Amino acid sequence: MLKVHRLDAPTGGIIVAAKTRAAVVALGEAFTTRRVKKRYRAIVLGRLEGSGTVTLPIDGKDSESAWEADKHTRSVQHGWITTVDLWPHTGRKHQLRKHMAHLGHPILGDSAYGGCKKALLTTTTGKEASQALFLWALDIELPMLDGEMKRFGIEEPEMYQEHRDLEARAWDSEVEQDSKEEVVPPAEVSPKDAPA
Repeated sequence: MLKVHRLDAPTGGIIVAAKTRAAVVALGEAFTTRRVKKRYRAIVLGRLEGSGTVTLPIDGKDSESAWEADKHTRSVQHGWITTVDLWPHTGRKHQLRKHMAHLGHPILGDSAYGGCKKALLTTTTGKEASQALFLWALDIELPMLDGEMKRFGIEEPEMYQEHRDLEARAWDSEVEQDSKEEVVPPAEVSPKDAPA
């Protein structure tokens, strides 16, 4: 197998490899001419609504990413976290990470761009939930050697739903604790104040 493109470490997900040199050349040309379409999934800090495009230059070069909010989850640490789909239209280093940070919604686990170094939550295995960067390549659409466009995709990693569930449970627990603390116990009634 021959590598056609790469993912920035520590991003995970689907990548493209080729069996022949001809496929490497054709796919390389497709990436260069931006005929390849990629979709990523991220969890970002804060409540991000709707959809949009970021065109912040990176290292003096044009760059463009589209985004769309998918799910919102309450978070004790961050108020909200948002699951977003991202489509890079250019391929700059750390482009999606920089663009989300620019919007004020850095990616969970991205200590380089403000996405917190350590989560307070842990998974059921005891491993810290944000030891990984919550940025994953889920889909890629590209031309085959015959010119036909073909889409390949994978499911969102289990750690995404596990983290959203952990955040939701922590939020519910915090709300329940707050409501218990706000309950004012009934005033004591002394025998002399008791009705006759």
